[in-house]
Amino acid sequence: MNNPISTLLKKVKYNFIYILFKLNKFYNLKQVSSELSSNNLFIIGSGRNGSTLLAMLLNRHENIFLPPEQYALPYSLTDWQISFPKKKWNHYYKKQLEAYLKKNQNWSLTKKDEIYLDEILSNLPKNKQNPVELFNIIFHYYATHIAGKTNITYVGDHSPLTTMFYPYLFYYFSKAHYIFLIRHPFDVVLSYQKLKGNPASIPENACKKWNNSIKAYNYLKSKNHPVLLLKYEELVTNTEEKINEILDFLNIEKQNLLITPSTEENDLLGAKDIPYHKNLYKPINNTSIGKWKDSLDKNIINKITPLVKKNAQIFGYNLKN
Repeated sequence: MNNPISTLLKKVKYNFIYILFKLNKFYNLKQVSSELSSNNLFIIGSGRNGSTLLAMLLNRHENIFLPPEQYALPYSLTDWQISFPKKKWNHYYKKQLEAYLKKNQNWSLTKKDEIYLDEILSNLPKNKQNPVELFNIIFHYYATHIAGKTNITYVGDHSPLTTMFYPYLFYYFSKAHYIFLIRHPFDVVLSYQKLKGNPASIPENACKKWNNSIKAYNYLKSKNHPVLLLKYEELVTNTEEKINEILDFLNIEKQNLLITPSTEENDLLGAKDIPYHKNLYKPINNTSIGKWKDSLDKNIINKITPLVKKNAQIFGYNLKN
């Protein structure tokens, strides 16, 4: 259960940091070469939008790796943003490495891996001491040493939490490739309702996450940054076509990613022990499209329709049963 005081303090801290960010107070202190992120890939969205399914499919490509969800990157960026030059790199990287290894969804890294990564990070030259380099070192290590991939072009993330921190994400990963994956808002709400204890199991909160993901998409568009728009409904009905669009977007070789189905045995996403991810190991189908029509309470529909109506119209989602 979430501690309301802790949640409030995190919100206050986030808002304070964001004000400083908007005022450009620390930009000159925290410049990071944009080229560092040119081989990063982020799937952004509301959560419960098919991002784990998409990550699973893309992980079948020999040049792409997205590890299980992690909840460290956003705070790694905000910590870097407010840290002063006098703060030692050793202090920063040790804190972030610990966070990456602890705050995740079933990562497979061990103490031995932590020691190895610590050695690499402790010896980074000064011009590489930054959160983007740290992210890439950890994720490439996971790809090669845990996932067994040796020809990686893209590493990245599909965690819904990361989307909430989109201004920081884009600032530091300004050359990364972004896929915006959107799903019918009522199906998102219905799916979140199954996650008891999650703040987004409250319909209004799920709507906030859905609308916020669209803010992230619009933010990227406002920066004239290429971002691929993908609807969940199209992904599960025209899977091969949409995967090929993604591979074109990433400018990498087309491979048939539908030949070998994912199983619990070859799972790279740490999802096999999570009940709400069990459908990942079944053949891709469209049975989850429009489930809200039969399963979402009509009173809830009436209550949340005004919250999502505008954005639903923009993206072509019909809110009438």
